[in-house]
Amino acid sequence: MSLKRSSGSTPGLGSRGPSYARAHRTSDYNIPSSGTFTPIPWTTETFDTDDYWEGVTNPTRFTAPVDGVYRVAASVSFSVSADCIVLIGYWVDGATVLNSNESFGRDNDVDTNTTLGFSGSDLVELTAGQYVEITCYCNGATRTVRGPISSASLQLIN
Repeated sequence: MSLKRSSGSTPGLGSRGPSYARAHRTSDYNIPSSGTFTPIPWTTETFDTDDYWEGVTNPTRFTAPVDGVYRVAASVSFSVSADCIVLIGYWVDGATVLNSNESFGRDNDVDTNTTLGFSGSDLVELTAGQYVEITCYCNGATRTVRGPISSASLQLIN
């Protein structure tokens, strides 16, 4: 389903109306064992009122259409194959915003063959054209982002 803007007004947004996007994975995705944060590529748009999600060109990115304060959110489920540390964070324009100490989720002792999930959100001020990417990290183990239950969104708040 793809929702596009309808006419009307939303409190705090004036005549712009609601502005948001959400994308998810339709299949599992193996994160490279790089020992660094890696952006997650999303495969399908759930809804997108203002062309936030870059789909084919840059499937990891949600781009702000206008200057404002945005809520960035993610829900990511993992399977891991060995003991490791797992973190979920986000970048703005390729630079870390939430990382190891300020992440959406962190588990310092994930056991072998475990499935776990993290959900979180944060507010960030963006200018038009800046982009957000949800990132994940797991040291020394194969990790798989579970497709059908992992998603990310960006919403204009004000």
